[in-house]
Amino acid sequence: ERKLKHEDRFQLSLFLKDIGMGVEEQCRFWAGIYSGYKTGGPGGNLWADRSAKYRYGIRHMYGLEGRRVEYKSKTCRRVMEGGGGNLHCPLVGEVEDIAKYLRTRNMNSEKKDKVVLMCKEGKARMACGSLAGCGVDFAGPSQLFSVARNGS
Repeated sequence: ERKLKHEDRFQLSLFLKDIGMGVEEQCRFWAGIYSGYKTGGPGGNLWADRSAKYRYGIRHMYGLEGRRVEYKSKTCRRVMEGGGGNLHCPLVGEVEDIAKYLRTRNMNSEKKDKVVLMCKEGKARMACGSLAGCGVDFAGPSQLFSVARNGS
């Protein structure tokens, strides 16, 4: 139950924006999360104490404030490279960790072995597409989400 670091919150917000979440819906989303963080401030919780700052940040991402630049979430390549916060691709790294995770999933062993092999070969995006059940190429997590949700 730790508060997300700025970069992680920023990337999650951009992902939510890219999959179609509107500004007000996103404000409600973060209000629900950050209202649970109690503070000694006048509002008693993180959202109440900093809502103007958080709302501005959300509106800024949508190009409604500041320089009016509309930001996009990171591509898979950028997520795989890491940098900033704790955001990372779970299919990049120690293959044993990936295999251990896959053992907890309800899928046939042939598919698990195929995914582990793709990860060993550095083909994390292919492995991800295989796990999501779509055989198409995608550039980023939000695009994968949309493809998997629409089933095409």
